[in-house]
Amino acid sequence: MSNIPGFLEKLLANVTDFKPLTLEDRFIFNEFLARTPPETSELTFTNLFIWRHCYDPLWTVCEDCIVTLFLDKGDARHAFQPIGSGDVHAALDFVTEYMMDRFGTAVISRVGPTFADSTVDPNKYQIIEDRDNSDYVYLCEELINLAGNRFHKKKNLLNQFLKKNDFQYEEVGPELVG
Repeated sequence: MSNIPGFLEKLLANVTDFKPLTLEDRFIFNEFLARTPPETSELTFTNLFIWRHCYDPLWTVCEDCIVTLFLDKGDARHAFQPIGSGDVHAALDFVTEYMMDRFGTAVISRVGPTFADSTVDPNKYQIIEDRDNSDYVYLCEELINLAGNRFHKKKNLLNQFLKKNDFQYEEVGPELVG
């Protein structure tokens, strides 16, 4: 564990049934995600993997579901909704109890509306909408043109980037992935 930051090493010392996310885990994740496709953009293997150095995801299988913990805003440990075709109610109870025992609080973030409506017992859990982490859907044409007041701020940010940065566009292929 010598390459792991100190705060994470301390955390991992107390975690025996969760493991850090690796590239080899993609097959397992993709199998579970195929059974229950996510409603939130963050709940994909690719997203978890590319952000792993920022969010330090840890995962395990419980009740034929994948349960994933991640760091959010400092040292706050959160979990994604359990994914898979198993007993998601039991997996949700497991991760909630696990987090309460180890961290003193349990927060399940970036929950899709179907999961919230069909799985989460409002008598047991508090559901709070988090607009800062909501997914937004735009039409490709709108993002290409950035026309009108709706996209004024985005267009200004793009123009600032173009003015301040010397960049190049490259298609990602196997030769660039390492």
